[in-house]
Amino acid sequence: MAYIAAFNRMEAELQKPAQDPQRIQLAQRLATQAAAQVTQAVFDAVMAADNTDWRHARYLLNLGYDREGQPSVPYAQPIADDQMIVSFNARTERIASGEILSATDAQLATLATACTQRLTQRAQHREKQAAKSGLPTAQAAPDLLMMTFK
Repeated sequence: MAYIAAFNRMEAELQKPAQDPQRIQLAQRLATQAAAQVTQAVFDAVMAADNTDWRHARYLLNLGYDREGQPSVPYAQPIADDQMIVSFNARTERIASGEILSATDAQLATLATACTQRLTQRAQHREKQAAKSGLPTAQAAPDLLMMTFK
């Protein structure tokens, strides 16, 4: 049985398409540039006289493309202690679950206010679009949105 499984794995590897040599060169070039950027970022952090907390520093490595679709030079960017890198949906989930414990009441209230204001703007925009097209509109959104927190 082990022989058959090994044969099936080898056969599956043979079925994979061959890698494009240009893509391999691109991958090697970008990996080399990224490694150089990380090396420089770590070196700079350790050597900075005012940075005594370099052992806990975090960096965001950016691999992107320019406007012509060519790979840009990778770079490492420091991430401050009070910054997070999460998707929009993950941030919402983390706030709801209490995973983001460092958020203050004021920060959460500011976020809630910004979200509410944006929803109000979108609703008003939809109403204006519906009015322009002659479609019946729902009740107009109030100019002042009142919220009650319990």
